[in-house]
Amino acid sequence: MGNKNLLKLILSGGILFLTILSLFIIFARDEAQEFYGLTSTTVTGDANFLFYPLTIYMFLIFCSVMYFKTEQLKYLEAILLMCSAFLTVRVFSLAISGVEISDFTLIAVPAEILLCPIIGYLWYREKENSKV
Repeated sequence: MGNKNLLKLILSGGILFLTILSLFIIFARDEAQEFYGLTSTTVTGDANFLFYPLTIYMFLIFCSVMYFKTEQLKYLEAILLMCSAFLTVRVFSLAISGVEISDFTLIAVPAEILLCPIIGYLWYREKENSKV
């Protein structure tokens, strides 16, 4: 399987995963807040809970779709930058607050930690192939 096909497979899974998370946040807000380990006491808290994750998810979905359409590496680079930020902040937060096992920890944290090196490696391979 070529790098482009593997990238598209990973991005397809990511689009599906982020779409499901987005729908979960929109339609099952109380359960989603429990899943993320958050509590909301105000309308502003609910609005922020919808806005911030959905903004990130939609950005990643948009970049993935644009890579599918154009195969331009700039879209992978945007995804890679976001994944790098997630990885950095997640490791920093785990170092400060420790690890607590929950549904979120088992589902989201491995994806946040593993996605950056996987996308980075495949991006690098594609960049090298495009030079030839």
